[in-house]
Amino acid sequence: MKGRTEKRMMMWVEALVVLLILAVFNFIGTRIFHRFDLTAEKLYTLAPATKDVVKSIPDVLNVQVFISSKVPPEMVSLVGDVRDLLNEYEAYGGKNFRLQIKDPSVDSKVADQARRLGVQELQVQVVKKDRMEVASAWLGLAIEFEDRKEVIPSVVSIQNLEYQLTSAIVKITQGNLPKIGMLNIRGPQMQGMQQNRFNSLRQMLSEEFEIVQVNFDAEEKIPEDLTALIVTDTWGISDFGKYLIDQYLMRGGKLIWLIDGITIGQGLEAYPSLPGIEEMMRKWGVNLDRRLVLDMQAAQAAFQTGWGTIMMRYPCWIEVLSRNFSQEFPVTAKLENVTFPWASPVKAEKPAETPAEATFEVEPVMFTSERAWLMQSPFNLDPSQDWDRVEKLEAGKQPVAVYAKGIFPSAFAGQEVPAPAIPAAAEGEDPGLSPDFDVPDKIEISSKPGEILAVGNARFANDEFLPQFQPNRIFLMNVADYMGYGNKLIGIRSRGETSRPIDDELTDMQRNLYRYGNLVLVPFLVVVYGFVRWFLRRRARARIAAKYGGGGAQ
Repeated sequence: MKGRTEKRMMMWVEALVVLLILAVFNFIGTRIFHRFDLTAEKLYTLAPATKDVVKSIPDVLNVQVFISSKVPPEMVSLVGDVRDLLNEYEAYGGKNFRLQIKDPSVDSKVADQARRLGVQELQVQVVKKDRMEVASAWLGLAIEFEDRKEVIPSVVSIQNLEYQLTSAIVKITQGNLPKIGMLNIRGPQMQGMQQNRFNSLRQMLSEEFEIVQVNFDAEEKIPEDLTALIVTDTWGISDFGKYLIDQYLMRGGKLIWLIDGITIGQGLEAYPSLPGIEEMMRKWGVNLDRRLVLDMQAAQAAFQTGWGTIMMRYPCWIEVLSRNFSQEFPVTAKLENVTFPWASPVKAEKPAETPAEATFEVEPVMFTSERAWLMQSPFNLDPSQDWDRVEKLEAGKQPVAVYAKGIFPSAFAGQEVPAPAIPAAAEGEDPGLSPDFDVPDKIEISSKPGEILAVGNARFANDEFLPQFQPNRIFLMNVADYMGYGNKLIGIRSRGETSRPIDDELTDMQRNLYRYGNLVLVPFLVVVYGFVRWFLRRRARARIAAKYGGGGAQ
């Protein structure tokens, strides 16, 4: 009797110890958050940049999440992922991150509130009893800080939600959107052409930034409150226009220079582009080569033939892969690939005559593969030619983008300030500057560190090519984020965006080995493993039968 009582007491003690251990772990878990994420890019863990943003929220941020309690089966996984992500935000945000989850599907007042905030009710196609039906569900967010508001109207994928939410937090807590200037330097009869070429870029950037059209015909200097200035199509620019760009950099400005070294005409006719600001850029260590760079690591292009459209790998559309990006430059560190159609090399070459006080540094940040080469004018862009027989100048890796940062010298140091283009004076009037056009004093060495990102291609950002290649959009937004917000959002946008084709630097035999090995070798190994297991078990049964006189192995 006594032994039974002791056993019962021990069982109660063990149960209490287990409950105590669980309570301690639960207490610790509510205060210390950690997730074990085994994916290569830590896709299910908040990025370090997000953690920094959430931890630095200056005051109370209210995040209202509108989720239906009952959602179609197709959305169950998505809702679970969204809840997990928001719980992680809450864990890192502390008391300043207030999360409220509401269900508009059971409360009409909550539904009205969601609609007023801009959250949309989703219409989801579901299969029920072998019929396609449409079901309604709520899944959206409203973020409020002081008197400002940002809304994510609907969440249809977890992939980009972290970037959407983190960028919304940055914008709403920062106040005014950063301004990015887009330079308009052509004459009045051609300005529309330039604007139309980059409408997609302008529209994409306007979702995150305030876009300012900079017009040299009407301004005496580039606005100082610009976060960055995008410069394209610089042929035909006046000396005064060059001077304005120069002085913008001298004031600590940030230049994004996208330049086509090759002009493509009808029928793939090509010739070197007309000069623009290249001479000035050389003084800042950026040297554009007006030859064409080609690479056997290339993207697929569509061409019309007599029997229809064919897709082929086109060496003039070079594809830069992650291993050829600088891992030290935040813009490119997390990228998978970028495609540049008809690009030119850009070299980092700091001039020997650079003044000692100009301490800027310049380095390449993007390269082609080792299978690249250069082509000089006259250019033969025929996609059907035998590329193995083409003359390959300077074969090997070619730089296609460079980054410079620091104290720059003025390209106009020791020179007179160029006169701005002003309307011709009427007879008898003074042809000099008008009284209200006062050019500021020239800066000959930059007063604050400036930055330049130069890419030997502008076509990848125009209306024809930008919609075709999603990685190009990610690269451009990374550039804008870096110039506008620093390191706050870099690396978040490109998470989960992977494109990992079979390496074109491999031989045909090696590529076929990888391709068919995945199809045949893995199933074959599974079959071999099963056969070996069957054989070993059969032999073990035979031994047991022989030792104990049982029946034969089955």
